[in-house]
Amino acid sequence: MHNEQYRHFDREAVIESIDIESLEKLYENQNPPKTRRSLRERFDHLKKIPAGELRLDFSFNLPPNCLSTFHSFDGKILYSVKAEVDTGRWNFNKTTASEFTVVKPCDLSLNPKLLATHRAEKSHNIGIPLFRKGNVTLTATISKIGFVPNETLNINLIVNNESKRKVDMLKISLEGTQELLAFEFGKKQYSIEDGFQNEKAQFDERKIFSKHHGKMKCAINVQPHCTESLVIPFEIPCVPSSFECAISRLFYVLNVSIRSKETLNSSTSCQLPIVIGDIGFEKVGEYDPPPVYAEKPKMKPGS
Repeated sequence: MHNEQYRHFDREAVIESIDIESLEKLYENQNPPKTRRSLRERFDHLKKIPAGELRLDFSFNLPPNCLSTFHSFDGKILYSVKAEVDTGRWNFNKTTASEFTVVKPCDLSLNPKLLATHRAEKSHNIGIPLFRKGNVTLTATISKIGFVPNETLNINLIVNNESKRKVDMLKISLEGTQELLAFEFGKKQYSIEDGFQNEKAQFDERKIFSKHHGKMKCAINVQPHCTESLVIPFEIPCVPSSFECAISRLFYVLNVSIRSKETLNSSTSCQLPIVIGDIGFEKVGEYDPPPVYAEKPKMKPGS
């Protein structure tokens, strides 16, 4: 990241004070003693900036747990860098700012629990009240919980139809839910390490937005008093990664439902929570071997 250039030609700009302590905070994760010395030595000779053009390059490391840039109707996470030249006259200071985008990768391989198999089951007595036709049980199983966009997910289904009607329709969709919490007048403050405060704090306002992605529909044929096993491939669409902070989160649920047209589309459905990331599990358990060094020949005495 580089600073903006500052130009002035009519007169000299005099810097009366430089906030070295604020600059040092940018370099906390680097070599502090060396950085402090270089900063002080570099700015000591800049008490006066001669007329002309000055370019001062800088860089710093963002925190590893920095949240990604985020935009929505009711909330946003933005980042910007600001530079100010102190001319000694507060109303003539030169200031500029520029926004930049932060993308925090969601590495699924850092959470081995996402490799666990997940199973959901739901039973429903299909039909309308007073005219029920019997129970239909849907069991859905996925081999893991974490996925990346464009990855194919195989859903193992078991449909146990104990009713008097045929089950003939299957629907699958990925539902993304964004949840936002608001606190009035800044009475609550949290750090970026804090988890979502859904049940931990009294918030003043809560908003939830849901959207379905990658809907698919296919015909099936499960006759009355029969059980069928199905394997349905479902491709994860290109959607933002799952994330969570103290006041906002984005999570996904895979909705699976079966219907019977003979009972006015009476349905049985179950939900499978999944996590979507940017980096998959391809390299889990794989490590680069250590480098091989040639053995140095032993020196003979007197050589």
